[in-house]
Amino acid sequence: MRILIYTIFIQLLVSCSVFQARDLSPRTPSSDVISADCLKAAKVFDLDYITHPNRSQFKDVDHFFYFYETVQKYKIDEYRLFTLAADPDHNNFISIKSIREAQSVLIAERKDYMPGPIIRGPEEIDFYDNLGRPWDVKTPISPGDYDSWLFDIEKVKKSIRHQLGQTYANFRTQEEEPVRVLIDLRKTKIVDRHKVNGWIYGSLSPEEISRIEIIQ
Repeated sequence: MRILIYTIFIQLLVSCSVFQARDLSPRTPSSDVISADCLKAAKVFDLDYITHPNRSQFKDVDHFFYFYETVQKYKIDEYRLFTLAADPDHNNFISIKSIREAQSVLIAERKDYMPGPIIRGPEEIDFYDNLGRPWDVKTPISPGDYDSWLFDIEKVKKSIRHQLGQTYANFRTQEEEPVRVLIDLRKTKIVDRHKVNGWIYGSLSPEEISRIEIIQ
């Protein structure tokens, strides 16, 4: 079985290399696209992915590899990241988005922004801290230098305001209380980060600001 998988994997890489070496007509995809498609196809034959007992819980192979890259890059406990990234709103699937959110709360816990251990919430609420308080997580991203889309500050503001206006039961007391919001700005450019911070500290009330934690 192992030999067969490696044989298919090598054949795939060879065929990709040959295809990329050909002259591409105007109707064929660019070599960059072909390369990305080949790489993704090759990942499917990775033994760690094929033999992983929870492989079907990941949205696809790219999300699987992003998960393990996150574990290694941020020195995060694999079990906790897996548990926190399983999204009840999406049948407990694990996606890049849910991995980013789980990574954010683990870093916030490490920095004492949220009292831990953090646990995953049910549908409609992202996480609970150790005091039972409900939290939502926002992970806005700035476009890359060659992306055609722009950072939408209005969308970010609307999303944060919406959550600040929500209430949810405290996990420990079962009493309704205002939702808290963790905002992870690490993947935003400085100019976009200033927009978010300026709006938060210039437009929100002291009570709303007291329910926000920001990872800069």
